[in-house]
Amino acid sequence: MLEPNQPNIPIQSTDERIAYIDQETEVAMNYIVHHNNRMYFDLDRAQKDGVSGEALDIGLAIEDVSNEYMSGKFIPSTYFRSVPLPIYGNYCGPGHSGNNFTLPPIDHLDWGCMQHDKCYKPWSPGQNCECNRQLIYFIQTNRRWMPDSALPIANAIRAYFERVGLIGC
Repeated sequence: MLEPNQPNIPIQSTDERIAYIDQETEVAMNYIVHHNNRMYFDLDRAQKDGVSGEALDIGLAIEDVSNEYMSGKFIPSTYFRSVPLPIYGNYCGPGHSGNNFTLPPIDHLDWGCMQHDKCYKPWSPGQNCECNRQLIYFIQTNRRWMPDSALPIANAIRAYFERVGLIGC
């Protein structure tokens, strides 16, 4: 029984939360536009269609991950709004190698990103295929042990590497 002033919020199991984040990621992917190996999120169209806030956040995170990995490329700011989101933890994101691997990962997702960073060869397209596949697999199989707040960015990282990170592999 709920306390009188407590909101009636359904409690989700980890599996239910993961399934929900996966569903919202698929919704967000319907608004992703590919251009020159970049992924852009059509925020205006998604908002007009009334998609959930979770799907909007995931779509923006996918665009941010793509932007971080392809910085210096074409940015169609006249067509799409891009909101920068912070890179996750000490290792998730290009150039974020935990202060030259001296910092500990903050959680399970960050640990997976650290393993990817140790494997990854910068500026070596086609030579990082196995590293990227390992990161995709790690995220897919280890989300149960990631904090709830990490699931949307984990799916954004996975979506990027599934669609762009394996080009040329």
